[in-house]
Amino acid sequence: MPFSDDDLESFYREIEARTAFHELMHTRPARRPERRIEAAQCPTPDKLPFSSPADALDGIDRIKRRALGTLSLRYYECTCGAWHITSSAPLTYRPAPPTPRRRKGKKKR
Repeated sequence: MPFSDDDLESFYREIEARTAFHELMHTRPARRPERRIEAAQCPTPDKLPFSSPADALDGIDRIKRRALGTLSLRYYECTCGAWHITSSAPLTYRPAPPTPRRRKGKKKR
């Protein structure tokens, strides 16, 4: 049984509505909030800077959701004032090595 003109018209309207919705949802790029900050001479410019510890924790959560296995990540405050993510263990206090003692004896002139 062929379609009537009214059935065909409603079918085309439905297709056009779906196409318009699909274009609307996929033409706008999904934007994340901008987390970059202007930092003064960062010693690790290849690392992504975060403006606060909370932003760095969000970054850690995103990384862990995509990672396979367990990761040990932490954040730290850089000398540039930004916060970075690292997988290295936290640094502990290490006393400076003792200064070398001078040998007793004749002085060289």
